[in-house]
Amino acid sequence: MLSIMAIFIAIAIPSYTTIKIGNSKKAAVETFEGMLIRGRSTAIALGGRGIFTHIRGGVAYTFGMDYPPYSGTFAPDTTLFRINFPMSVKINASAKLVFDSRGFLVDVDSLPTTSSLTLSFNSVTFNTGTVYTTGLISYP
Repeated sequence: MLSIMAIFIAIAIPSYTTIKIGNSKKAAVETFEGMLIRGRSTAIALGGRGIFTHIRGGVAYTFGMDYPPYSGTFAPDTTLFRINFPMSVKINASAKLVFDSRGFLVDVDSLPTTSSLTLSFNSVTFNTGTVYTTGLISYP
């Protein structure tokens, strides 16, 4: 009986770990996507620039608003919310994610732009993607 339990545990624990890591990755992606939708909607509703700032190397993001008159840099006047990703998941963007008051992703010159994403777990990339001007995210 004890040997049967040992075999069951030897099979179940690695499977559980794999499932837990997979769920953490999926949760981070879904959290990030929800955060972008929320931030874009907030920028439109409040009539300013919505600015995402990654902190602690991409394991968390803050979202703040920059109201007119805009500063020369993407510095939020106020921070509205913060998102922490699960476990060892990091999401980094190639450029700062900023939505203007019309809901478009813009660069420092307020021109429509796109941004590349790198999603990693324990410093190993598990997915890449692109945030388009309209806020749509695409993964290959």
